[in-house]
Amino acid sequence: MILDFTESSFQRWQNRFFSQPHQPFFVLGFILAFLTIFVTALFFSIGLKINFTLFHVVNLLLFVSSSFFLGFLTTVLYRFLGEVPFLQKQYMFIFKLQILGIVSANLSMFFIPRLLILALAVFGIAMLYALLMFIEKYKNSKATDKFDAFWLIFLFSSSLPSILLFMTSVYYPSMLTFAINFTFFVFVIGTIFFVAQKMIPNFFTLFFNTNPVEKQKRLPLIVITILFLLSVFKSLDFTVLSLIVNILGGIASFILFYKYDIFSKKPPFILSILQIGIVWFVLGFVAGIYEYYVSSTAFLQLHIFSVGFMMTMVIGFGTRVTLGHSNQKITADRFTVLIFIIFQLVVILRIIASFNVEFILYSALGWCFVFALWFRRYLFVLLKLW
Repeated sequence: MILDFTESSFQRWQNRFFSQPHQPFFVLGFILAFLTIFVTALFFSIGLKINFTLFHVVNLLLFVSSSFFLGFLTTVLYRFLGEVPFLQKQYMFIFKLQILGIVSANLSMFFIPRLLILALAVFGIAMLYALLMFIEKYKNSKATDKFDAFWLIFLFSSSLPSILLFMTSVYYPSMLTFAINFTFFVFVIGTIFFVAQKMIPNFFTLFFNTNPVEKQKRLPLIVITILFLLSVFKSLDFTVLSLIVNILGGIASFILFYKYDIFSKKPPFILSILQIGIVWFVLGFVAGIYEYYVSSTAFLQLHIFSVGFMMTMVIGFGTRVTLGHSNQKITADRFTVLIFIIFQLVVILRIIASFNVEFILYSALGWCFVFALWFRRYLFVLLKLW
């Protein structure tokens, strides 16, 4: 970055803020997550004339998730491949097109629903450009082991059929269930799971200065396959087959993280929160078994995976990356520990809401409170305001 002392203070801030790709994408993801849940709270308190299900899932599953994934992949994928960083003009083109698609989609859902298809198409172009950018980096890489990079790119590519499914559901609402399940289990949970099984063992190895554990390749792919099958079987209401893959998913994920030996050590809190996220991941499959034998409660499995696993990991990884890339010590201070603890209470509130819908509003308000606390501690750091 070249300093130009004739620039205004705003221009200098822009240069700092956009100099690292994780900053704009993470800020977008966290703010959009907050606004989505805030609207959710309004919907359950005062009521809004909107297709709430579509608004909720499109924002959280497509827009929020893609923002975090783009921030992560543009920051670390080239390192996995031993390549040079992505150009600023590349990720800024994606970011601007993504903003255009997200704003247009939300305006259409409130005012002109039929324009949602066009807005999703714009968003899809941004994701396609990102995918082609990742593929080019992968093809040019001379790295000998590209296993993780390949599957991260593959899982990211599932965003494109997800977008097409949501576009189709605008005219054929019967497709919405499959659009939600495929996007959720494959694109969202599949990607976060693969990042977790890649990064968390490395974090533990570095912190405890131990020999790297043996890399597992078969088990992660088994879990990804199970998540895909779960999206299909739940969409088709194949309850027995859903039960079977939930049992297999719970067993496979437990064995995988047991082999990585991350629960036999007592790490600092910045790593403990990732351990908790893994527990929620395994419990997500257990919830699927519970729904079959005891009660088909309102989206219990979905919210254990999303609020429990997904958002715990997002906050955990987001905090770690924010600290690491702002030259701060990667540790959880007391305020950060408080944020994590309160958020786990929010997860429990959302689980209770699966049995008593009156708690949905409380869990949404709790979510907003947690993000307000996180913003107070980390948003200005991401925004490069200090």
